[in-house]
Amino acid sequence: MKVIVLSERSVAASPPGHSRRVVSLVEHYLSLGHDVLQAHLLDRDASLLTRSLVAAGYSYRKLAPIGPDLVVVAGLGAPHMLFLGTKLARRVDVVFDSCDSWSLQLSARRAAHARTLALKAGIALTRRASVDFSYISTRDAAADAALLDGTPIVIPPHVNPELAQLAPVSYPLERLVIAADLRSFHNLEMLDMVLRAASQTSRETGVRLEIFGHASDRMALPENVRHLGWVDHLSSVYDGNTGVVITNSPGSGLPNKAIEAMQARRPMALHHSIDYLPHVDPRTAYWFHDEQSLSRSLLAMVRGEARDEGSEV
Repeated sequence: MKVIVLSERSVAASPPGHSRRVVSLVEHYLSLGHDVLQAHLLDRDASLLTRSLVAAGYSYRKLAPIGPDLVVVAGLGAPHMLFLGTKLARRVDVVFDSCDSWSLQLSARRAAHARTLALKAGIALTRRASVDFSYISTRDAAADAALLDGTPIVIPPHVNPELAQLAPVSYPLERLVIAADLRSFHNLEMLDMVLRAASQTSRETGVRLEIFGHASDRMALPENVRHLGWVDHLSSVYDGNTGVVITNSPGSGLPNKAIEAMQARRPMALHHSIDYLPHVDPRTAYWFHDEQSLSRSLLAMVRGEARDEGSEV
C-alpha cells in the first residue's frame, strides 16, 4: 500500500515535537510494510492565518500523481488540518493524526484559563468528520472515543536511536535540564515553582541547571540557570550524567520530554498526576505534588537515592 504522511510544515520547519511526531508516523507505517512518502504544505514557518489559508486551498490534485492508497494527515490539534483531511477523504482514505486528545487538551486549557476556541472548533469538526483518527496513547484515544464513529488507532512515539544509544548515567548527577516551550500554557503553570526548587538544588549540590527550548524575553531566570535555546541534536539535551525536570502541568497530555527521558534512560522528576505514562521505570521516576516534595525528589535524584515515597499522594 502506498501511504503519504502529509504535514503542515516540512520536518525542518516544524517545532521539534511536531517533527518527531511526523517521524513516528512515517516509521509506524514503514513498520507495517507500506511504501511511505512525506509531503507538506509549507517549506517554512508562517502565521496561523497563512497556514489556515494554505490548508483551505490545498486539494487532492497535488497528491493525485502519486496515487496514494492512504493519506495520513499529521494534524496535531490544528482544526484547519482536520478540515483538509475531511476534504481529502472525498477522494482517498484518510487517517487524521490528532496525536493528543481534543477533550483532554480542552480540559487542561480551561484549567489554565487559556484560549479554547481552536479546540472547540476541532471537537465540532471531529464529531462530523468521515475519517479515521490516530493518537499518541491509549489514554488520549479513550478520552476522545465518544467523539468518534470508528475505533481510534494508537501510534506510540518512535524510539529515537540517537537517545537509545546514549551511555547510562552515573551518580551523582552533574546537571539538571528543563527542555520545553516555556511560552506555552502547558509549562507555565508550574514553571516558577520548578525553577525555584531546581535552582535551590543546583546551589546546594553544585549540579548545573540548563534550560533548552523557547523562553519569553521577559522571563526572569535565576542567576545559576543557563538558557541554551533549541539545539540541533536531541542527544545534546540528555547526554552525560543528566536528570530531567518535567514542567508539564497536570492533565496537559503525554509529555514528549518524559518519553525522551525514558528512551535515553535518564531519571526524571514529574508531577504525580502524570501517572499515565506507558512503561515508566519506577526506579527513575521521582514524583512530586508541591514545591517541598519536588525539592526532596530533586536532591534524591541528583544523589541517585531511592525516590521519596512521601512525595506521592
